[in-house]
Amino acid sequence: IGTDLSIRNALISSDCSVLVAGSNDGRFHVWDVQSGTASCQLSSHLKTKTTAFFDRNSKLLTADRKTSSHVVWDLSTGQPIESWPGTYSTNSACAFSADDRWALTLGSLQSKGVCVLRDVASGHEIQTNVKISQPSDVAFSSKGKLFAVSSWQGYVKICSTESLEEIVTLRDFLLS
Repeated sequence: IGTDLSIRNALISSDCSVLVAGSNDGRFHVWDVQSGTASCQLSSHLKTKTTAFFDRNSKLLTADRKTSSHVVWDLSTGQPIESWPGTYSTNSACAFSADDRWALTLGSLQSKGVCVLRDVASGHEIQTNVKISQPSDVAFSSKGKLFAVSSWQGYVKICSTESLEEIVTLRDFLLS
């Protein structure tokens, strides 16, 4: 898939079978890594800068920074599966749980740790505030029972996915 636009980021699936590269106009170009062939092109509906995240089955979640919306794409067809509004903004993050049951999105630096936990199957969402200053990233444990939210200030909060309660805060490991 050719483009005259610059590629600004790239993402490879966990099984190393798919490479997705994002261009400056919000389009994603998808390649089969083994064959080196382009398989499809995905377009943001508003052509704004977007970020992408894979689930474990190499479905792709895109997060549109301008409209705060999310779209899940089936990369085998190049078609969107579902979309929903979200908390996404310039400095936020998203993660899928290992079993793909949950999608966790994190709001902006100004959000003070507002997260939205979405049950992917039902679409039910729970908004929670993990009360973290300058949030930077989110991740799930391997079984999806816990999630972590990190801060640019050098600490991480670990919370229960079921109760949303904080389990522990780990501090000072990023500070020298």
